Amino acid sequence: MRNVFLPLEEILNQMEASGLSDVDQRGTPIFQSTKDSCWYTSAPAINGVADAYEIHAKRSGRPMPIEALRRVANKLHYGCMVFASDVVAMRAALDTLRAETMGMTEDYAHSLLQAVCIQIELERISA
Repeated sequence: MRNVFLPLEEILNQMEASGLSDVDQRGTPIFQSTKDSCWYTSAPAINGVADAYEIHAKRSGRPMPIEALRRVANKLHYGCMVFASDVVAMRAALDTLRAETMGMTEDYAHSLLQAVCIQIELERISA
């Protein structure tokens, strides 16, 4: 669970501290993972988590608060300003998603990860 939520919290912490996100040479928002010290693109990372919980919502029949994640990811992707209210909403959503995750088995969480990986690959092929 830490591997899922910590990177997103690091992105939010940085935006709160500096009002900005790290960017690569092309201006794409990125973050450095504390797990492996590699740099990753922020918007796809956030959308990947939202995708997993969207699949979970469909499977469980329970709504998941992914709108705040999508909003921040879209703003980062398109270079729009992320407001403090966006950060607060995303933190609240992450708290809810973290609580939801506590009830998942390891096998179920792994199946969500596999479903997202398949979805990403299908989108890549069709693009």
